[in-house]
This record gives sequence, C-alpha cells and structure tokens, in this order.
Amino acid sequence: MSVPPFTAFWSAVLRHIANGQTWTSAELAEVIADDFKLSAADRADTIPSGRTRVLDRVLWTCTYFRQAGLLESPQRGRVRITQRGLDFQQKHPGSVERDDLLQFPEFRDFKTRKKRLEPGAPNSSETVSEISTSLEEIASPSEVMVQAYQTIVAALVEDVLSTLKQLSPTRFEQVVIDVLVAMGYGGTQEDAERVVGRTGDGGIDGVIKEDRLGLDTIYVQAKRWKNTVGRAEVASFVGSLLSFQSGKGVFITTGMYSADAQRYIDQMKTDKRVVLIDGPSLARLIIEHGVGVTITQTYQIKRMDSDYFAEI
Repeated sequence: MSVPPFTAFWSAVLRHIANGQTWTSAELAEVIADDFKLSAADRADTIPSGRTRVLDRVLWTCTYFRQAGLLESPQRGRVRITQRGLDFQQKHPGSVERDDLLQFPEFRDFKTRKKRLEPGAPNSSETVSEISTSLEEIASPSEVMVQAYQTIVAALVEDVLSTLKQLSPTRFEQVVIDVLVAMGYGGTQEDAERVVGRTGDGGIDGVIKEDRLGLDTIYVQAKRWKNTVGRAEVASFVGSLLSFQSGKGVFITTGMYSADAQRYIDQMKTDKRVVLIDGPSLARLIIEHGVGVTITQTYQIKRMDSDYFAEI
C-alpha cells in the first residue's frame, strides 16, 4: 500500500509510544512503516525537502502530540508518552481525530495563535467546531500557503526553544553570542566572545558592544531557566546596571517573565533602558536571523503582470 494520510499516523504513533519507552522519530518511523506494510519504494518516498514522507509524518505527529501534552521530550530527539497521553490512549484505542486533540487548550492555542496575529484573524469567541473546520473550506489557496507556513514556524519555535532549554550553560551563552552578533551587536564574533559570559559580577553575565565602533555598551544577563522570571530577578539586574553606570541592558531567558516583572520595566522611571527577551521571543530571533536553522525549501509565488500584456 502507499503511504497513508497524515491523520492515519496519529493512532499508530500513539499505540507504539503507549508502552512507556523513549523513542526516536526514526525508530517510530521504522516500526510504523512495518505496521503499514510499506514497500521499499514507499519507505524511500521523499517530500521536496528530501525527508522521507513516513518520517515527516511521524515528526509532525509528535509535534501535534507534544503540543497537546500527550508526549514529552526527555532528551533531544527523543519522545515518550505522558500520563495525559496514557489516559488519552485508553479512551481512543482505535483512531484519533482532529477534534479529539482540540479538546486540549494547549493544542487549540497552538493551532490558533498564529491566526490571532493576522489582520482580520478569527477572534477568541470562535467555537472549537469553527476552529476545526478544514482550511480548504475557509481559505483561498494563498491563505492556505500563508497559514501552513505559520504553522511550520510555530512548530519550529517550539523545537528551538525545547532544544535551548537542554543546552549546557556554556553552549547557551554561545548561542546568545551568535544571535546578538547576527543582529548587528557585539562588533565582531571575537569581540563578543571575549566579553559575554566572562564577568559573572553583580548579576551581569556579559558586556557587549552596541555596534562595531563600540560607542556604547550593553550589559547582558542570559539565563537558561524553565521557571517564570519574576520582578525580583529583573530588579536585581537593573540594580546591577547602576553599579556599572550603564544605561542599557538585555535580560534573556528561556523561560517567561511574570506580568509583574514586565510592569516593572514598563513603569521604570530611570534613564535605564532594559529589554526583556523571553524564550519564545529568543527562538523567533534565532529563526529570523538564521542561527542554527537551515532553509530546506523556497517557494516563489507569482502573479500575472497585467501591464505587460496591455496593448501598446
């Protein structure tokens, strides 16, 4: 048989991870290909990016399940079922439908967060049934392309952030250096490496040039945190800027900032300018500036030039 539709992989992946073992995507792809009794040609069938169709559908299934809280990644490149996943599998031993995943708020947010940023996007009053309507029924081909792209980016943000949280402190600092330099800060790579992650003084992890001329400096705190960063931590960082007589700082974390911490920065009545970068924002900056990501496909969307065909 040919490679089954994407949704057919959902129940297959769920059935295998229900044994509680830790799996790689490649291992899941292999056993599921056996389940479907795929031929060698079907197993080798690839999508335009070069990835096999079977592995691609397994990877996206794992992404969906992770967003729904059905599985987790204890290590990079590996997944295992959660207690929610075990409970879900007992209730859905046969097939899994999209509406089954939409019962979880995290999955609904994953599927709709990209739309909330678009002009004329659906609002929060939409019902689950409206959200689950197929794109083919509610969008033009151009809109489908845009929404598909945004889904891919949203998943990539989650993958990058998950990886950042598992890096060693030293490697995380190096990633921060690469991002800041890619954004135009820090002078040269060598300049940035000499200063970031070297001070360890007063809550400051590093100092980086604002530009190649070094006319001003920016003090950096880069923390690989899983928990919420509160006002106390941010206030401590601001206090450290005072001791260094600096007016600019960037606090970067893989976690999130509390509302109180954000209000503290927004209402700060000093000449200090501090930017808070949370985990999702850092992941998006990494993607935007091409750090640690690779372009796999490029599409050109063209339209007819009416002026060219006009009679002269």
